[in-house]
Amino acid sequence: MSLFTDEGLPNGVSIFYIADITRIRWGGNVRNSISQLISLNVAKPGTAEINLSSLKLAIESVQVEFGYVNILAEQIDPDITFIGEISEIDQDAIVLHSYGTMSTLDRSFQLMTINVITRVDAGANYENCIHSLLKNKS
Repeated sequence: MSLFTDEGLPNGVSIFYIADITRIRWGGNVRNSISQLISLNVAKPGTAEINLSSLKLAIESVQVEFGYVNILAEQIDPDITFIGEISEIDQDAIVLHSYGTMSTLDRSFQLMTINVITRVDAGANYENCIHSLLKNKS
């Protein structure tokens, strides 16, 4: 799914399981205003080529398209996100070379099982900023 900010600007992509959708909301002043801003900004949805045939291939596709991945394991903790680059990946697990927060930029490695991943994002402003800072740092 292509994402947009409240200002109607492109804000990356999000890949998730359809089974995790519990409700859909449309209409209303806020959503109509954002829709109008998207039109006024002539904002276009992302055009990333993402292979959705498996979670592993989707993660690898996001890495290729954006240079990093943002992984969420919302069933464990909905407030934690892991942004970084794939170091290793197979059908069961991923080793992520994590970026840390903008304030620390502390790089570390993290092993996570694939089955806990609920969402994969990339292309949002915050993620892009951290990625740029670390690429510029090295």
